[in-house]
Amino acid sequence: MRRPVAVVRGLVVAALLAGLSMVAVAPTAAAAQTPTDAVSAAVQSAAAQGVTSFISVVDRGTGQVVAQTANAGSQVGSESIMKLFIAAYYLVSYGGPAGTPQAVKDRLSYMLRYSDNAIASQLFSSSIIPTVATRYGMPSTANATDRTGHWGAARITAADMTTFLYAAAHDDLVGPWLIPVMAQTAPTGSADDTGFSQHFGLNALTGEHGSKQGWGCDSFFTATHCAVHSVGYTDRYYVAVLQLSAGGYPDPMRATSTTTAQLIQQSLTDLPIGRLDAVTSEETSVRLRGWAFDPDQRDTPISVAVYIDDVGLGWITTDVMRPDVNAGYGLVGAHGFDIPVTLPFGRHTLAVYGINVGPGTGNPLLSRQTVLVGTAPQGYVDRLIAGPDSTVHAVGWAFDADDAGTSIEVAILVDGAERARTTAAGSRPDVNAALGIGGDHGFDVSVPVDPGSHTVSVRGVEIGSTQDVAIGGARVVVGLAQGHLDSAIPGPGSVTVRGWAFDPDDPAGSISVAVYLDGHGLAWYTADLDRPDVNAVFGISGDHGFAITVPAAVGDHTAAVYAINTGPTRANPLIGTLTATVTG
Repeated sequence: MRRPVAVVRGLVVAALLAGLSMVAVAPTAAAAQTPTDAVSAAVQSAAAQGVTSFISVVDRGTGQVVAQTANAGSQVGSESIMKLFIAAYYLVSYGGPAGTPQAVKDRLSYMLRYSDNAIASQLFSSSIIPTVATRYGMPSTANATDRTGHWGAARITAADMTTFLYAAAHDDLVGPWLIPVMAQTAPTGSADDTGFSQHFGLNALTGEHGSKQGWGCDSFFTATHCAVHSVGYTDRYYVAVLQLSAGGYPDPMRATSTTTAQLIQQSLTDLPIGRLDAVTSEETSVRLRGWAFDPDQRDTPISVAVYIDDVGLGWITTDVMRPDVNAGYGLVGAHGFDIPVTLPFGRHTLAVYGINVGPGTGNPLLSRQTVLVGTAPQGYVDRLIAGPDSTVHAVGWAFDADDAGTSIEVAILVDGAERARTTAAGSRPDVNAALGIGGDHGFDVSVPVDPGSHTVSVRGVEIGSTQDVAIGGARVVVGLAQGHLDSAIPGPGSVTVRGWAFDPDDPAGSISVAVYLDGHGLAWYTADLDRPDVNAVFGISGDHGFAITVPAAVGDHTAAVYAINTGPTRANPLIGTLTATVTG
């Protein structure tokens, strides 16, 4: 199942408030194929040159599959495509772009843009792929069991890659950073690949596009070993073009990848397409500007449905002239909209849907964004976790644009009741640099609570007013050990479980975990392996990882791991359940 659309948070809010430029990305006006037609033509063209294609195309607005090859679920070697997983893993581990150290983001960006192998090898761990696959629902994505830890041979599928792109793009911990970086892919690779051109596939397109490129001969488990892959997006689609060939490497695969990407970019679905170009905020309102049209009635204005905080505002006709859209898509008539909407102070979620007038089914989501109305405080919660001695620990930043140099108050609410208030007066040079402001705006506060599960919210308080707005929140389990089962990997007569666990009451200590196989308790083991990623996310020290191999007969097995609590609460929480099939 695809993850639901998530709102954009963190520093990206500032860009939304500033308004985005109204630029329509234009495929050729002569495009008449559907995505299915485009994929079929691309497959035939590539096959004539000895190239086997694995292709998946999904709608960027809805996440629905619009075209796929029959083999889109077949595994191939990932090559450098899995570097996307490395980036997503570390962004999530640090709590999103705002919480990820700039030095880490710089390394991730260079790795993606230049497809740098040295950085990937330094950052890779066997936990990354199963963790990302579980987070985004990618059932056929896995480490290479023949050479565990060799990231280039990891198993991916075209279908899983478009699932990843859609879900990660709408994951507020990943998408606001990852999608723009994919638009910056360099002309060539790095190090030994500095002479290898990345100008193929989605990276060779004009208009709006982004990509991650992959190439090499690491598909050890396929009859055709060499691959040239391109995974990314156009203005309307998320696309995975995976290719294998025995007839030459890297060409003709770079050319066939480019042909495939161009045909897909130029194709049109039978549902409305469009864009919410700009959202600008004023004291008591927002202004929504964009465009939409239905390929079934290309020159006729259609309606768009506007939702505010998931409540329908009404249907609006596209009656504003947009010559840029008309030129790009070969249209006439009015296809733009410009809608002022009065809204109360605070943060709101906006959604715009295109109303279908042709034979297609459904009214696709064109855009979903978050906006602040009025002079509401802005901010972000970098870390909201259980702390020692039954506390909730909140770290983040907040400021009021009316007086950006002044430190404001933030309120901490637990289960709806305010439990603490503090001034966001800690130094946050990263926030100041990103937003172009001065002053001190960081907060780092711990609030005592009773053991158990709690809903925690952090709210920024407007200067000179009692009005406040939520800047972050989460469900936090306090007073219990915590952890995660990253993977359960079958081996010869065994299953190896990997993950991490620690107890906030003794954050530097290594605790025990209990491993169960098919409901039978096996033993307690100590989580004492180095996991610097966990330490960085939770701000702790010590060793908290585990990699435990237990005997298992041939067949399907369910592995469950419990964290053994060391604090006063009498409970040992389940931290994960995964299945594994032992074949011999």
